[in-house]
Amino acid sequence: MSVEDLKTNYRRLQVDFDLWYGESDAEPYVEPLLARLRERNLLRESEGALVVDVEEEGDKAPMPPVIVKKKRQFQHIRHHRPGDHSAAGTRLCPGGDLVRGG
Repeated sequence: MSVEDLKTNYRRLQVDFDLWYGESDAEPYVEPLLARLRERNLLRESEGALVVDVEEEGDKAPMPPVIVKKKRQFQHIRHHRPGDHSAAGTRLCPGGDLVRGG
């Protein structure tokens, strides 16, 4: 889906945004984010991908790790739920913080 398609759909819903960013706009933040996660010992390798464990004590259901970087190329951060092969995006904030999304 293109940005123009998204704008058309949101216009129909009478929703507008001041800024529109695409996946490639996050590219400059990837390496600094990886460095911060490494420094904090939050990043680990799993099946060739770099992941961050986000499960917290008190979670009512198992929470799988967030995939930060796939084996060969960066993809925007994705969170996979057990049994769900689609991805619900977890946002990457400009400061490099992760925000859990559903």
